[in-house]
Amino acid sequence: MASGTRIRAPNENLPDDWKDNPDTQLNVDYSLTEACITTSAESTNGLLFAYDINCQYCVNFCCWIANLGLRFPPNLPVTYLIGLFHVHGHKEECLWRFAPSYLSPGAGVASGEIIESLWSQLNGAANITHTMTVSHQQEMLDACMADINWRKLQGLIPFLICQVKKAEEEHDEAQTSFEDVDAAVTPEQRVLWRQQMTMANADRGSDPSLMDIYCIAIDKVEPKKDVQVRLMAQEQANNTQLGVTRWVAEAIDLQEHQIQLADLVRSHRRSPTPSQSVEIQKKREMILKKLNLTMVEGEVLIPQARLEQMLGRAPILHEICLCNDECTCADEMAMLLNPRPKPLDVEHAIVPLPSSFDTRPGGWSHVETVEEQLRVGQAHEALEALRVEIAHKSYLYWANQGTASAGKKAKTRGYNAIRNVDKGIRFHYPIFEEIKPEHTKVVTNVYDPNARGQHDVTLSWIWTINTKSNSPENAAYLAKVYQVNWIRATSRRDWWNEEISLVKSEMDRFVQYCTKRSETAHSWMGYGDGCDEYALRQADMWRRLGDWALAEFLLKAGVAVSCAGSHADFKPDASNY
Repeated sequence: MASGTRIRAPNENLPDDWKDNPDTQLNVDYSLTEACITTSAESTNGLLFAYDINCQYCVNFCCWIANLGLRFPPNLPVTYLIGLFHVHGHKEECLWRFAPSYLSPGAGVASGEIIESLWSQLNGAANITHTMTVSHQQEMLDACMADINWRKLQGLIPFLICQVKKAEEEHDEAQTSFEDVDAAVTPEQRVLWRQQMTMANADRGSDPSLMDIYCIAIDKVEPKKDVQVRLMAQEQANNTQLGVTRWVAEAIDLQEHQIQLADLVRSHRRSPTPSQSVEIQKKREMILKKLNLTMVEGEVLIPQARLEQMLGRAPILHEICLCNDECTCADEMAMLLNPRPKPLDVEHAIVPLPSSFDTRPGGWSHVETVEEQLRVGQAHEALEALRVEIAHKSYLYWANQGTASAGKKAKTRGYNAIRNVDKGIRFHYPIFEEIKPEHTKVVTNVYDPNARGQHDVTLSWIWTINTKSNSPENAAYLAKVYQVNWIRATSRRDWWNEEISLVKSEMDRFVQYCTKRSETAHSWMGYGDGCDEYALRQADMWRRLGDWALAEFLLKAGVAVSCAGSHADFKPDASNY
């Protein structure tokens, strides 16, 4: 059942006030149970059920359905999914527990969405239906849906050809990536991790938390969002300085947008295209609006600060070369030698935060405390991301022994986050240090555990700052990172392999569908000349559509679909198509 499906259910077996109770999902309950009963779902291998709120809907599902008196196959295995359009708005753990892209095997490469993918096509009919009656609206939407389905059917042959080609290309890439990672795995690890994957996917319907093997399950530090929630709750409890925490958090986010824009401007400085110039100006306009709003709100929250006198230009943060061996970022670093941007560029405007000034005005003590705690949370998040990337890089070096000494660039995404906060965090929290190339080197005892001189080698400060993974636990932390990388690489390969099988099966089913429709049209004959003419025309249309599908699948995708019925004697000929 697709997420977002709406089926008008009769009032049978439902409470009289079910429409007036917004906290219930009775329409979904009825639709799901009746769909399973009427389609004999119990005779299948199981049900893949995608719904926007399945992380909560699946809790006590069987008991809830039983209490409502609805029928549901008692022995039907159910796998609960959340469509990719909605899952990214859920909690972090919902991604690997409920996203279709983490289901292996079962769904191939699917989004788990139906209605959402049709919004762009249905938006044109939305304004027309505003003045219609309910029945007219239903007829209008039914007609639009029928037209969409017919156009999908007409374009299904080239779509399936594109899909199978894409799946084969992605599978080859995933296979190469898997082989790189798998080369360093011991046979014992391979067997153990495969068993864990199989068990997690088999029992995820009853216990979604088993899918946590797809993530790095460690005790993490308090992230910036949690710090913000805690500080806002304290302000509300004390009923003082209300809004300061939110204002500081938004100002920090504004600084991140400025750095992202500065990177974009620098990357397109030489010869930006008109589209790139428009994109830059749009981002500048967005940042300028947010900066003006920050100034207005700051004047209200901290009137004694005189923020309008603090406007100016922030110093440019230069990139640091993080190449471990031979420098390979000369071209990128050369961009930094270009003339400085104009002082009016908003990406270099000072955001009025305590860390932006050497001398701060009076009345900022609470603001300074709030920024310090938010910066610490932000820095810990960045360090955690950096540790994961360095561990992943070390693991790949382990699988490809020559890479570590070849001098290839392996710049981590975590460094960009570090650069966003290093200036402010060093001012407030001296335990953090300036990041240097030697701090981001691969962990040598991972990619070359037998190298000489490992006894006295210590990890950089990145691995010792509030990680709850000191010394002996660090090995377990790294091992978990390697396990997750192997599991995800294996799953990615399996997903695309399954997608190839599903698309080829869909090709076969499409030809069978055309054959069935042609045979059905032939059965309409015998009721008069007009009916016979229409039946023959319909039968011929479906036969020719099936013949075209057979030829296209074989000639353009290399897929030989098994012929049956009216297509049994068909011989594809490229000259006819």
